[in-house]
Amino acid sequence: MECALPEIEAMNSKEQERFVAAMERNMATAHEGAGNVEIRSGAKNLIPGASGFRHQVDVSVHTERDLILYECKYWGGNVDPEAVLALAARGVDIQGAHPNRSVSLNIVVSHDLTVGAQLLAKSFTIRCYVVKSAAQFRVGYKTDWAAAAVENIALTESAHGELHPGP
Repeated sequence: MECALPEIEAMNSKEQERFVAAMERNMATAHEGAGNVEIRSGAKNLIPGASGFRHQVDVSVHTERDLILYECKYWGGNVDPEAVLALAARGVDIQGAHPNRSVSLNIVVSHDLTVGAQLLAKSFTIRCYVVKSAAQFRVGYKTDWAAAAVENIALTESAHGELHPGP
């Protein structure tokens, strides 16, 4: 007996942000230990830069030594170089205000970066993660990674699963 489940739909930008915050909360807590990490997200997540400007950051992970920033771009197309440059500038300003912490930058996208954006991300050491839905994502925290690529799912009387390595 087989029961097909409805397709898992793509997320919208707010759902992507909440998903990333939840994944990072789980991974960071496992990596750093309970009580040693704070996750912030949303429109009120403002982090001061050396310029005095308070930067809105979609998701941020705060530890004693690290400040890890995630910019979520749930766009209908590929992410352009300007978005990567804006994140790089934000990172420079925030690092200047937090000299005792290592600031690292991550961009979470629903589509690829353009070629120019990829070159800039590599140059500025910005990690890129893809989150299209709860069934198709790849995110990371330091040395920890979580990923899924579910093409279809069905419930049966017996369990069977296959793991296919990515490219």
